[in-house]
Amino acid sequence: MIIDANTIFGFWPRRNVDISIERLDEIVTGFGVSQALTASARGILYDYVGGNRETIEMAARYSWSIPVATVDPREYLGNLDEIERVRDQGVQFIRLFPEHQKWPADYLPFHRIMEKLGEYPEIVVMLPAVHGFANLVDLCKRYDNRFIVTGVMFSFLGECLEAFRFCPNFNITIELLNSVDAYETCAALGYLDRLHFGSNAPFSYFSSAYEMVTKSRLSADDKAAVLSGNMERLVR
Repeated sequence: MIIDANTIFGFWPRRNVDISIERLDEIVTGFGVSQALTASARGILYDYVGGNRETIEMAARYSWSIPVATVDPREYLGNLDEIERVRDQGVQFIRLFPEHQKWPADYLPFHRIMEKLGEYPEIVVMLPAVHGFANLVDLCKRYDNRFIVTGVMFSFLGECLEAFRFCPNFNITIELLNSVDAYETCAALGYLDRLHFGSNAPFSYFSSAYEMVTKSRLSADDKAAVLSGNMERLVR
């Protein structure tokens, strides 16, 4: 069983790559993925309200899809109704994209959004590693939400292990964790349950992330935990 915690669909004008929902469906079904967390490119780049609506509609059409909503702090004008709206529609994951929207970690509208998300600890918040591990740890300590950090490279592993130690609600996806012993190190230190399979498909090759897990020296049970079991415990 596979649950992919990091996929996107739509149209991406900044790069010549097919990330249509049809292409994502091909990847998901072709690799036997049971469920995939997915967000709309429209919500990232142009219109987060419309993108969230598109994501929820898509999830109703594709049984494998777990909708991931987003909020763009650059458009914040004091109204946080969208968070309540998507929550009322059953969305459990909200992902923010400072790496694409170019706002800093100390951006005040972002922290207002986090205050609102903190009112709903059942919502899982997703942020990129480039947000900075010290900033991410601070958020994890301040709020009871679970956090999933994407884009964690091997060069971040030392900081990542410290974040695991400080914060029981700190989790990561593994699409860029391409060291031969990163998974084994996390397992040996008791942090394997914080690792979640993510591919970044269709932007990245699904098989690259998948084989990093399957060809690791983890036990069969530990591989299954990373590929799906750990995420199963988070999904309602």
